[in-house]
Amino acid sequence: MSITASRERKTLTVTNVLLAVIGSILLILYRIGLHSRGAADIVWFIKLALVQSVLYLIASWLIVRARSARSTLFIVLALAGIFRLSIVFAPPYLSDDIYRYVWDGRVQAAGINPYRYIPADEHLQSLRDEEIYPKINRRDYAHTMYPPAAEATYFLTTRISESVTWMKLTIVGFELITVWLLMELLASFGMPRQRISIYAWHPLAVWEFAGSGHIDPLAFAFIALALLARRRNWETATGISLGLATLAKLFPIVLFPALYKRWSWKMPVALIVTIVVGYLP
Repeated sequence: MSITASRERKTLTVTNVLLAVIGSILLILYRIGLHSRGAADIVWFIKLALVQSVLYLIASWLIVRARSARSTLFIVLALAGIFRLSIVFAPPYLSDDIYRYVWDGRVQAAGINPYRYIPADEHLQSLRDEEIYPKINRRDYAHTMYPPAAEATYFLTTRISESVTWMKLTIVGFELITVWLLMELLASFGMPRQRISIYAWHPLAVWEFAGSGHIDPLAFAFIALALLARRRNWETATGISLGLATLAKLFPIVLFPALYKRWSWKMPVALIVTIVVGYLP
């Protein structure tokens, strides 16, 4: 074995060990963070999250400097999954939006348009329970604000189980799809797939999606698909994917100028048709 190869192997080993140590500390902090309860603990929780952010930045620096290696990718993906599993089964702490998701799915299952009534409306009285309804925020005055793809996700998920945990598992599932698509995108640019850690290890992503269960990964998955389709010059697929992302969360529409190919009509037509069809029901 040459001296150069020996040094590279040693560097790889050191990098993997450091990532494993940092990941283990992050995991411990995720478990500690679950003890946060109520607004009184928010300052303490923010301090913990800041410590996690510093560790995350160190790990990202190591990843950017490291050469591509299957062992490193395995460590990154394994720990990213463990982070999420460590908190996904716990009650949401930072947000209660997920209770509205479950409620909207239940309302649709009853054959009622989720945009029609506020949760407190008497027309929905028969759907109330002690587990979900009392925890819905703004239930006395706010209609649901979620676009059709999000509503469809709520409906399909609650047909399996009307539980917060199952909704969070669905959202983490969309994160898995996002991670795979982003790794494909990285590879298409000749970049190491292990750089997916820049997303997958981010404490905000873990707490917001596996912890609070926010629906954003549904949009992320379609955004990543749109980026990959654009990279491969699939105009129609790009438009459909961006349309579906917009039907999940409205903000992805701002990506249109970046994804539009001058003088191409397929992408904008596919985008418009997807959004119109999505809203028709």
